[in-house]
Amino acid sequence: MNSMKKINFLIAILLSSLILSSCASNNVAAESEAAINDKNEVEEKLRFDDWKYKGFGNEIPAWVEFAVDMQITALKDFIPELNDAQTVKVISGYGENHDQAVEVAKQNVNEMLLESDEFKLYDSFWVRKNFELETEQTDMPYISVYVYYK
Repeated sequence: MNSMKKINFLIAILLSSLILSSCASNNVAAESEAAINDKNEVEEKLRFDDWKYKGFGNEIPAWVEFAVDMQITALKDFIPELNDAQTVKVISGYGENHDQAVEVAKQNVNEMLLESDEFKLYDSFWVRKNFELETEQTDMPYISVYVYYK
């Protein structure tokens, strides 16, 4: 009889641990699924789905959206270095891939700033439009922007 109590006690412990471990794994699975859903929702809401150095974990600099939208006043207000600039120029290029967009932008820079050596480069960046958010589809989703000032 004593050994029967021991067996029942062991079975009860095994069943308890089995029940507790199955509940814990369900919670972990539910949390993982929730995290994946949250990540997908965030990615779907992004205006750009690829950008320079994204693969290294870098974020898009805040000034890039102003440059893509050609919002010169917002750029000047946002970037202290440009606050006192006499002139700010945003020069862009579009392409099927980021290399093409950068090359087109460089050509545009050479054409537009050919007459003046006074302009200084603030920075340049490229992004790819997220077509899930765009109403207009294009064959050239990549945009490269260069911000110059004097």
